[in-house]
Amino acid sequence: MAGVMPVEVEDLTYEIAGRQLLNHVGLSVRAGESVAVMGPSGAGKSTLLSLLLGLVRPDSGRILVAGQDVAALRGGKLAAFRRAHVGMVFQFGELLPELKPVENVALAGLLGGSPGRTAYARAGELLDAVGLAGLGAVTTAELSGGERQRVAVARALMGAPDLLLADEPTGSLDEESRAQIAALLFAAPKEHGCALVVVTHDATVAARADRVLRLRAGELVPGGAG
Repeated sequence: MAGVMPVEVEDLTYEIAGRQLLNHVGLSVRAGESVAVMGPSGAGKSTLLSLLLGLVRPDSGRILVAGQDVAALRGGKLAAFRRAHVGMVFQFGELLPELKPVENVALAGLLGGSPGRTAYARAGELLDAVGLAGLGAVTTAELSGGERQRVAVARALMGAPDLLLADEPTGSLDEESRAQIAALLFAAPKEHGCALVVVTHDATVAARADRVLRLRAGELVPGGAG
């Protein structure tokens, strides 16, 4: 959506079990920009992503994704909005292991209403772009952890999202695979024009971002990966 900021979070608060996880948090991310969010375990980093996805609702404040207040969406409208505007990469991929990689990626397009031929052609292009061309009949279960995360990145990009989210996307990978997945993710904003928000504990991953923020005591503040 030209001219619309992919992410605008204003005065966001969220409390759970009497604990203030987010305290008047603000965040804006431009198209083509990457932001890494760090902080201790339990600080609310993954909760912030869940709020951006509309999986949980804030106690107060606004969350605008591609100009849409996600907290105002419900049910099928929310699901359709996510398919059209948001891509998500999980720590463990969350792929269907019995499907081929191209089927996992194409499925995201099919669910979004793309014709089969179009979805599979686009899926093949994205798998080629992440270095997984020509896998043939191999199932996703037969891939290495790093290869599965490449498939997950391709799937997240299938709908040409305005916003790409990643929750500890390299946390379960070896050093070489971590570097490869981080390179793919942080190239995406420049290559696809999306905004990228990555939650990570890995300082080397965070260092690739245009900005590094830290979530500490409910506040999101500028800070290095220390």
